[in-house]
Amino acid sequence: MKHVTTTILLAALAFASTATGEGADGAADEKVSLKIAPKPGLYELVAKNDVDQTLDIVGGPTQRSANTTTMTMRMDVSKPDEDEQQTMQLTFTRFAQVNRQGNRVVMKYDSADPPKQQNPQMKKAFGPLLDATLTFTVSADGEVVKIAGLDELWEAYEKQFGDNPQGKQIMAQLKQSFGNEALRKMMQPGQEALPDEPVAVSESWEARQEVAAPFVGKMSVSTTAQLAEIEKRDGHTMAIVDIQGNFERDETDDGGQAPEGVTFKTLEGTQNGQIVVDTEVGIAVEMSMTQDMAAEASVRDPSGNPHKMTISQKTVMSSSMSPVSEDEGDEE
Repeated sequence: MKHVTTTILLAALAFASTATGEGADGAADEKVSLKIAPKPGLYELVAKNDVDQTLDIVGGPTQRSANTTTMTMRMDVSKPDEDEQQTMQLTFTRFAQVNRQGNRVVMKYDSADPPKQQNPQMKKAFGPLLDATLTFTVSADGEVVKIAGLDELWEAYEKQFGDNPQGKQIMAQLKQSFGNEALRKMMQPGQEALPDEPVAVSESWEARQEVAAPFVGKMSVSTTAQLAEIEKRDGHTMAIVDIQGNFERDETDDGGQAPEGVTFKTLEGTQNGQIVVDTEVGIAVEMSMTQDMAAEASVRDPSGNPHKMTISQKTVMSSSMSPVSEDEGDEE
């Protein structure tokens, strides 16, 4: 199940650390709001991660691995109620992954395949998530104030794993990746790093936040972003934001739940990319981010002897969000 845990770590880091000249169609002094606040309706979210990793253990061979993960979700946003609160109902509709060691495919899974073709381990690990319905209540100022459906999700996992020690470890990691805070960031990716006030082309701003990442513990994320351009697409105003940043592990924190026998010493990296915000619909229609990470850890062999381990990893993340027409929604 080591590929499963790697996927969870990457997904959490992606959601946690994505912060996410004059435009041809916008004046230099035109200011736009970058607030992520979807209008009522049905949306589809697609997130894809491509990861290449090299692992060196002193006294052992170099290990190279790669995986591609795709998640598809549906989000149904309600109209505001009398208190100006909205609900956002989230369902996971597809999970697909291909894992490679060197040039060899060692695991392939797609929840859209017929059941007999699905990898049983992966199906067991992600089945309850694909069956879950999570409902977020969002206040008038865009803050997630309540999440419903998590208790039912964890109950389903407890039934799935029982007393299996490895299963319990996977469940603990899932709770970090899909717990309250991580899900809030998933629903509003990059919002914490976007400005509260409207900005004009060429304006830049900085943001810093602390996030909890599975296995690693507390992470410090710093970003610098700039509104690079405003343009029109199909009658909609699009704000194109360029992002650069870095992240590092808080070495005083040991809150990560690393796999047994592994202790992280340091972890740091850089990220750069772009996010495109539809300012009229209130969604991030596109996001692309490249993340380069280097880590040092200690791993114990079967005899209990520690060995130094270094990890270098490149992750290319992309996501899209788009409205779904009523006809498309009815076909589901």
